[in-house]
Amino acid sequence: MPRRQAPIVTSVTLDAPSVNFHLWEPCNMACGFCFAEFKDVKSAVLPKGHLIRDDALRVVEGLCGFGFEKINFAGGEPTLCPWLPDLIGLAKTRGLTTSIVTNGSRVTEEWLDRVEGSLDWVALSIDSVAPDTLIRIGRAQRGKPMSADDYSRVAESLRRRGVRLKVNTVVNRCNHAEDMTAFIRRVMPQRWKLLQAFARRRAKRRRIRIVRGVGARVRRLHGAQPRSRKFRDRGDARKQRAHAGQLRDGRPSRPFLRQRKRRASVQQADSGSWR
Repeated sequence: MPRRQAPIVTSVTLDAPSVNFHLWEPCNMACGFCFAEFKDVKSAVLPKGHLIRDDALRVVEGLCGFGFEKINFAGGEPTLCPWLPDLIGLAKTRGLTTSIVTNGSRVTEEWLDRVEGSLDWVALSIDSVAPDTLIRIGRAQRGKPMSADDYSRVAESLRRRGVRLKVNTVVNRCNHAEDMTAFIRRVMPQRWKLLQAFARRRAKRRRIRIVRGVGARVRRLHGAQPRSRKFRDRGDARKQRAHAGQLRDGRPSRPFLRQRKRRASVQQADSGSWR
């Protein structure tokens, strides 16, 4: 008996007005707090960190039929994608408001010429205008960050072309004491968005951890480990009891003591009691 194919959904009414398309995992910077790692799909589905051009166009075509009003192209760094102007143009011809999130390093006059008339918004990721701070965060190319003048030139180019500007700033321990008011008044964005990431138990050595609280204090994670999964052998009763935290004679097991120590350190971190 032939297998029935699932019907293809071509349109649907949604309450959500906008959609984010993270189309490109590679980036030319290395911000320590970046969450765009594509871990759920990169190993098996997207080994290169992105779709091929035709597939990306089909995704945009499909999203246009789902009732969205706006599409936001993000990464990684989306301007590294050679066919991003084609995706933006397709979405615009289908009546969507178009936007990108970028670090601004590749938003040149030549690139803007390719999206003339089809790009409505640009969100610039600007966490600081101090070179030393940007280097500590990782927002730099080969150790060279963008300057305040570089960001201002991008903002001025967008303004001349009628593209609206939003500035995204991630508050972290490297920049929380800085005052960006003068710079924001200089570039005059339509929106300024302040971001705060959730704390994570597992992280790379360079990942910056942002914890709750006014001022968004952050801490680098070193050595945080997931809960032990060593004892899953249902046939070994002693290991099960040890994993539960108690040996036959009632003494706490070593795995239990290690786990309790880890939990205490995580609770201390989440409470913000860093020295």
